[in-house]
Amino acid sequence: YDYYLRALASFYKFTREAHLEALKLTEIANGIDPEFAAAYALGARCYLQRKSFGWSSDASQERVEARRLARRAIELDQDDPSVLAPAGKALAFVVGEVEEGAALLSRAINLDANLLTARLWSGWVNLWLGNEDVAIEQFKIALRLSPLDPLIFNAQTGLAFAYFFAGRNEDASSWATTALRQQPKFV
Repeated sequence: YDYYLRALASFYKFTREAHLEALKLTEIANGIDPEFAAAYALGARCYLQRKSFGWSSDASQERVEARRLARRAIELDQDDPSVLAPAGKALAFVVGEVEEGAALLSRAINLDANLLTARLWSGWVNLWLGNEDVAIEQFKIALRLSPLDPLIFNAQTGLAFAYFFAGRNEDASSWATTALRQQPKFV
């Protein structure tokens, strides 16, 4: 658990070096306790961050590893929304299994309607599925749940995309500007 917490702290630094440290720490945590689902889910989330920030070095291999970690996390705990949410997002975004990712995120929300990451990632997955109105709703719930969260730029970016695809360009531009002010490293 200590290595998991250290990995989480490194993950939130949003730098390539800290990200590599987070991934290494999740591997150590998995080695110490191969039954700890949250560490596998965080490992899958690290691959999600690699892709999001453009840090991938071998997309094919990383897709395989993200799938392995997400599936192991789900296998170990199908009732923990904080495991289901990152596993679902990794399967949808990194692996390309969007419908399965959406189902896992929906289950996470059913288990904990106030889990920010589940709402946030549900917004993205619904956007990819072409459900702009549902995506906007999920992103707005995420903003309401935790307006000071360090990942709030992700909801703001999601709103920018959702409004753009809905043809509401002024709203899209405003949210994109807000997101870039919040996290300029998120290109």
